[in-house]
Amino acid sequence: MTDLIVSEPRKQGVTFNLSINLGHLLTIGTMLVTMGVAYSTYAVTVHSHDMRLRFLEAQVQSLVHVNAELTTNIYNLRQDVAVIRDRVERMPR
Repeated sequence: MTDLIVSEPRKQGVTFNLSINLGHLLTIGTMLVTMGVAYSTYAVTVHSHDMRLRFLEAQVQSLVHVNAELTTNIYNLRQDVAVIRDRVERMPR
């Protein structure tokens, strides 16, 4: 009766097993595919935002140019109105 197998007592807490099984490989593969898809979507989104920003910056530049032209035209019109008022005031009645 001395041939009884005495098992070691179980350790309490978390134990780590260094073996790799199919579940581990599938999890790692799924994570890699998901990260690849997320990165490609991110890259496309960044490119799309970059294109949109370039378009908006070009519009802002053109509007700044138009605003400068309008400001110059308004200034010239005010000068012309002042000259016309001066001439009207000097006209004999």
